[in-house]
Amino acid sequence: MFLKKFLLLFLSSVVLLNSFESFAARGGNQEVEPPREYTKRAKEMLDTLTKENWFSEIDPLSDSQQQEFKDMMRREDEFVYGQPRGMITINKRIPVSLKERQVIKIKIGHTYNSTVVVTDANGSPWSFETLSGISNSDVANINKVAPHILTVKPMRMWGETNLPIKLAGEQYPLTILFEVSEDEVYFNTDIVVDGLGDSESSQKAKSMMYYKNNLTVPPKLTVSPQKEMMLQFLTPEGYYRSELRDDYGEVVDERDFMAWKANGSLFVMTPHASYSPQPVDISSSSDGRHKLFEYVDTSVILMKKNNQIIMLYAR
Repeated sequence: MFLKKFLLLFLSSVVLLNSFESFAARGGNQEVEPPREYTKRAKEMLDTLTKENWFSEIDPLSDSQQQEFKDMMRREDEFVYGQPRGMITINKRIPVSLKERQVIKIKIGHTYNSTVVVTDANGSPWSFETLSGISNSDVANINKVAPHILTVKPMRMWGETNLPIKLAGEQYPLTILFEVSEDEVYFNTDIVVDGLGDSESSQKAKSMMYYKNNLTVPPKLTVSPQKEMMLQFLTPEGYYRSELRDDYGEVVDERDFMAWKANGSLFVMTPHASYSPQPVDISSSSDGRHKLFEYVDTSVILMKKNNQIIMLYAR
């Protein structure tokens, strides 16, 4: 070891001396001597010794010691990032009653992302709002990635935290409780609520259900812009007004019946009731006074006004 250090010092001195002589020659009027042959060799030997000395300092462990160190780091990573043996990962369907409004318990797992989806009785998405942030952000982190979808990632190896949500169109909130679990993890949780949500298809089904049961059809949570315009007595782009006449050939009062046609459908807005044929959709105005009936395009409809059946002809 002493010999190696001595040789390293000697070769460094040779290189520095040669550099100094070249600098002195350039500073005076002397002709610069060509580099000496031993200088290049000295540099090569210096580089070799420097590298050997470097590797001996940064890699002092034997092969068995290196393997032992790697095993120790692997065990540490397994403890911090691994999962307990016997842990079960599943997808979970959780039914929820709007009357009972039970706490929805979802098991999440350390290092795993979990997804929560809220749907209605028809299987359609049901939008919701979070009423606050998660109760303990040190336990888990949540992101709302769609109107009806959450993603959850635990931040601790154990703990609980909750999140209150409010479904679109509902008065009372629901509570989701997240538990960091070591025995079971829900990768995808489908919260199925026993009602009809705010999707277009569910709102359509809800309106028809109310109408068939002779109940007042409530305004929809989601209605197309075109139907919204017709409920305000306006004609949407691409639609045209259809004239309605009675049995005597007289044009009916628009305060009683107003009609439009478009895309193979007949739309009739009225404060009265429909009799025949069966409408395919019903939308109500915000004040509940008028209903917009949608029919498969037809030239004759029967409406009910003050307990009297009226036949109307659409042109």
